[in-house]
Order: sequence, then structure tokens, then C-alpha cells
Amino acid sequence: DVVFQAPHGLAMSAGPGHGGELLVADAGADAVVAVDLAHQRARVRWAGVPRPVAVLAHEGSVYVAASFGPAILVADLHEPAAPLRPLFGAEHGLVEPVALAAHGPTLWIADVGADVVWVADLAAPARLLVALAFADMPAAAVEPGARATLLAPRQLAAHGDVALRLHVPG
Repeated sequence: DVVFQAPHGLAMSAGPGHGGELLVADAGADAVVAVDLAHQRARVRWAGVPRPVAVLAHEGSVYVAASFGPAILVADLHEPAAPLRPLFGAEHGLVEPVALAAHGPTLWIADVGADVVWVADLAAPARLLVALAFADMPAAAVEPGARATLLAPRQLAAHGDVALRLHVPG
């Protein structure tokens, strides 16, 4: 069995000659876990990632949003021993990145701490982040001590109270 402490992000990677891996950003374990779907095995692919909440497989690379970094980390997707290395961090304006999307050379980063969506051109040598402006959309005010609720009055469990358990035979 594979037990995830706080799974937040999922991505599929398909390499040549195998069925692919499910990459799981496990924020509770500070790790990205690779689940080999063809052979039904799991392994920690990267450990020590400060609260990974999103993972994206795109054009031969894997991108990880480390929300407590704050950082966007990158590695070669098809090189098993490739380390994650910083791509963007606090020096670029990141506060708490939580989601990633990409198309071609464009990477989008949702940053709840900065209340902004960052856009990066991965093909540009400088790889600058540009904030995507939202016209006439003020940031939501949050009261100190506010609690999340779902419809009428059901309090949501903290993500630390939730476990995802996958049975991996073999």
C-alpha cells in the first residue's frame, strides 16, 4: 500500500517504452511520489520539497509548485536521477504558488499568496514572470480566524486530517 499524507497535485507522465507514471505532489510528506502504473510500484521521486501542492509534466520536464518555498522547481522528466532545481522563487515575486498549467512555451502559475496568476515564457532566456492583471477584481478580504464552510454549515476538515490510500499489489 502507498499512503499519502496530504496529496494535492497529480500529473501523468508517459515515457518511451512504458505505461507511464502518476506523479503525486504529497504536501504532507514534502515529497513528489512516482507511481509506476505498468508495474504497480511507487517510489519517492523527490524528497525535501517544501510543501509541494502542484505538479505538471510538460514537454519533457516536470514542474513542481513548492508553496512554502515559495518556488517553482523543475527537473528532467525522463531522467530518474535528475534533481529538482529552482526555476522561480521569492525573488521573482512568488508568495504561495498553488497551481500550474502550460501550453507550448507558456507556463501559468496561480499564486494565492500574491492574489495573482503569473505568466512565464519558458523559451525566453531570462524567463521573467509577468503578473496577469485581473481588471476590476479586488482581492477578497478574509477575517482573522475565519473558517472554511461548504454550503450550510459544514466545516471542512483540514488537509492534514485527510489520507489517501492506494493499494499497489505486489
